[in-house]
Amino acid sequence: MTITATSKKRMGAALAVAALVSIALVTMETPATTAEHFRHDTKTDLQGYYIPQWNAQTGVSASYRAGNFILSHVSISTPAELKKFEKSGPDADLPNYAPVMLQFDDTSSAKGENELGQTYYEVTERILPQAYDLNRKNITFKGTGRILGPVTFTAKPDMKKIEAARNNPAHISDGPELIGTLTIGDTVIEDVKLMWHGGE
Repeated sequence: MTITATSKKRMGAALAVAALVSIALVTMETPATTAEHFRHDTKTDLQGYYIPQWNAQTGVSASYRAGNFILSHVSISTPAELKKFEKSGPDADLPNYAPVMLQFDDTSSAKGENELGQTYYEVTERILPQAYDLNRKNITFKGTGRILGPVTFTAKPDMKKIEAARNNPAHISDGPELIGTLTIGDTVIEDVKLMWHGGE
């Protein structure tokens, strides 16, 4: 994902619009499985969007790619939603949602334009979890995409930076808050650096 916002405030608004627009996009989803392999530390709050680290001077973000697909973001919901998901499993009314997800954009697809004039890809693949383990020292995630195939992500969160970003009036960080390894099929991408965004 390439971010060309001229300010952090503009970037935050753009992400919020993109999140709403993504509901209408042509997406290919992977159903989540039962909750027996889902686990999180109840005392650790990792809630937020984690987007590729971007350069504040150039406005360009890092690109983590497998074929035509690039990582858009990792999203982690609130501890309360994680607890509900782990207890009850996927919500039948929200078959394309899980409280931990990875989303990829197909860069070969057509582009749309949001209210701020920024472009987005109209085809995405959302990877829902088959297993995850979240705590303040490590994040592990496993899922399978219909196009991308098996996807795993392991990372170490920086809780001090996450907490500082939450207290930032711009509701965004300078990152990175997550550093880890992303595996997409046979493609292994190391030193993945993601920055926190509140999604508001």
